Amino acid sequence: MSDTKHDDGGFAFPLTFVFEGTTYDWVPGMTLLDWFAGQMALASFTDCWSNEALARRAYDLAEALVAEKRRRKRGGRR
Repeated sequence: MSDTKHDDGGFAFPLTFVFEGTTYDWVPGMTLLDWFAGQMALASFTDCWSNEALARRAYDLAEALVAEKRRRKRGGRR
């Protein structure tokens, strides 16, 4: 198994709040990559794939979405 950290896109639903003049970043556990993968799995659910193939495809698509998001943030062309 590789120790390489994949770009998970950060947290899916970050929340920042201010309490008594101090700003806090609170983030739930789901990453953007996990959120995208779940959405891709749902979108592809009607296809006839094994659970393993569906999970692999969902995360492949999710990784592509995160990579595209990063590219656009860096000013990449659309």
